[in-house]
Amino acid sequence: MRILPISLLVVLLYISQSSASLPIEKDANLIRETCNHTSYHHLCVYSLQSDPRSYTANVSGLAMISIELARANATDTLLYISMLLKKSAGELMNRSLDTCYNEYELAIDRFNEGIEEYHSKEYSDIGQLVVDAAGMAETCEEEFKFYNLKSPLTQRNRLLRQLSNIAADIVWILR
Repeated sequence: MRILPISLLVVLLYISQSSASLPIEKDANLIRETCNHTSYHHLCVYSLQSDPRSYTANVSGLAMISIELARANATDTLLYISMLLKKSAGELMNRSLDTCYNEYELAIDRFNEGIEEYHSKEYSDIGQLVVDAAGMAETCEEEFKFYNLKSPLTQRNRLLRQLSNIAADIVWILR
């Protein structure tokens, strides 16, 4: 069994603490059925089931929840990058981390735009915004490779790409 990165665990713990208690009878069929149409089925099921709102949501609601989960992950990683920047790690490492900080700020902006677009039901726009956010995690990772550095964000970047792709896949079901 693979251990989940800390950032996802933080996000899941936050959601479980901030939401109302779970319904007594959980109907996870829609979650599983929806996640069958995503690139990362198991992560999709696990992350959506961690949010009590998922059990009463329709597919549109699951799309919104998945975007919020990806945004929470990006926010957590942005804070982590900020912490890494406070430690002196060398000019090239700090340059890479600066790039990642900027990319994660942009990713969060894309998620926020997607959430705003959600209310207008412009699902094709939302899907593209979320895919853009996934690309920003990839840009971050590539920055370290460019300087032949070991990325301290590899797992976090991978998780954001996966959560973003899950959100985009669910949004595209709605089109």
